[in-house]
Amino acid sequence: MILDELEDLRRTAYVRAVMSDSVVGWIGSRVPVEVFDAMELTAFPVYGIDREILKYSSRKNMCPVVDATITYAETDKCPLIHSSKLIVLDDTCRAMIAGLSGLQGKRIYVYDGSSRQELIAILGEVYGTSDPAHEKLTAVLAERERIRTKILALTDGDVQVFILEYYMNFLGLYERMSFLDDLQDKDICVSHEFMETIYRCPECT
Repeated sequence: MILDELEDLRRTAYVRAVMSDSVVGWIGSRVPVEVFDAMELTAFPVYGIDREILKYSSRKNMCPVVDATITYAETDKCPLIHSSKLIVLDDTCRAMIAGLSGLQGKRIYVYDGSSRQELIAILGEVYGTSDPAHEKLTAVLAERERIRTKILALTDGDVQVFILEYYMNFLGLYERMSFLDDLQDKDICVSHEFMETIYRCPECT
């Protein structure tokens, strides 16, 4: 099944994360992930999509994605969160911001959509990187657009697009087109209940 192949990407990313010292975690569709790529950082989405972790939570009536993410962070059970020196989240979900901002030993930055240079400065401080060259950023944006076009050609409906885009984040930017080319003749009709929960939650997308 195609979902098994996609899940393998995430499991492999766990190993990449613990072996890297340049992991940055991100949450939210407004985060400029292309900046991470242009600065050659290892960027992963770190919101929780596994309901099993919720057995460690005592929260009531909270969005399961927010609850899972906070619980993973509090219990240090997610390799991606554990390995992230910095977590960048956008300002769309107050519950997520409040839950993660109280973490001990983890630096959090809330991106408001207008503070890109401030974000770049913080990334430089945390990871020792320099401002991305304009040419590098332009090339990254072009590659991301090429990947997006390919995903749209392979999928049928917004949920499928969202799911495939999510899992592509666990590959390096320039590895994604090859993986997508291999999917050309496979059934992309996947169903993943918790991924659809994320897709339909206005606080998380």
